[in-house]
Amino acid sequence: LIIATGARASLDLTGPAKVDALGVYRQLQSCKRVGIKRVILISSLYSAIITVPGDYGTIQEAINASVDGDSISVASGTYYENIEISNDKRLIIGSYYLTTMDTSYISSTILDGGGSTSSPVLQFKANSDSTHFTGFTITNSAYAGVYCNTSTSLHSVKVNKVSHSIISNNSGRGGVQIEYSNLILSDVVIKNNSGRGGIVVTYNSHADVSNSIIENNSGSGNYTAGITTTTYAD
Repeated sequence: LIIATGARASLDLTGPAKVDALGVYRQLQSCKRVGIKRVILISSLYSAIITVPGDYGTIQEAINASVDGDSISVASGTYYENIEISNDKRLIIGSYYLTTMDTSYISSTILDGGGSTSSPVLQFKANSDSTHFTGFTITNSAYAGVYCNTSTSLHSVKVNKVSHSIISNNSGRGGVQIEYSNLILSDVVIKNNSGRGGIVVTYNSHADVSNSIIENNSGSGNYTAGITTTTYAD
């Protein structure tokens, strides 16, 4: 019998113990019960922690160089970037908040969109799936803070996540716009955004919002200040 194992890459260092140790132990006990005497174990456990600006000068460069399962650790500072996630690599991208739980890193690790009218600060594009951004301030785009459009098929909707972050002072499409996608927003503050307000959910999308604050946003036209749900968006 061949058993292949491997914990999903994570900064949770208990993963290997849970999968490669405890999981295999239970499998071996089952093999003994049914009389299997020879077992080959193959572990695929491998991941890297990429640092910014240590290993790469920008977050986008680190994302482009990463492989499925990697984690990207971002030092405090202001990063003038318009970040795109356009592949199906499962990544965890976090400020030092991720490993310290020190909330001061959220406000001191800033993704600044540079006032762009054509690009959001953070964009989840087609094929992106299971990427988790955590511990950032996402600000200063005249297009959108977070824009999620990951699939044109209703049968292959992707899921990404933004948590423990501040999304503020963006305009155009507002704080967050979600199209053909599922986006999890957990423990976020969405404030002081204009244009389409705090969050727009459209085109068969779903927003899972929990433990979050949505305040002091302003919408125009058919878009409300807080959360707008619609079947279309131009």
